Amino acid sequence: MQEELTKLESKVIKRKELLAQLEGNNNEVLKQFESLNAIAMKTAAEVTKVENKLQESKGLHKIVSFINDPALASYQEYGQLAVAILKSILKWVTNNEKHFLYPNRMKSALQDLITELGGD
Repeated sequence: MQEELTKLESKVIKRKELLAQLEGNNNEVLKQFESLNAIAMKTAAEVTKVENKLQESKGLHKIVSFINDPALASYQEYGQLAVAILKSILKWVTNNEKHFLYPNRMKSALQDLITELGGD
């Protein structure tokens, strides 16, 4: 009986050691996952920055395309861009009125065009 008890105690000790080892391994894996998660979060932030820059680049490309070859610019795709450009020109004319002979006509014509294109 004592012999069986000793064998059981030995098995318990071995299992406790194995459990401690597995817990250590588990903690190490958890640390690695946390590290990978931090890297993934940084990478996602960088990807978002790159995506934003690409969107800005697409917007600039669209403006350049519109200015360089307006005949290829469809109303559906470029209408709002045209309105935004006209609004900017209207502000520019307003800020530089002293350089024009008939600034009020220019502003009125620009405003009419903006309205015609669906702007406010």
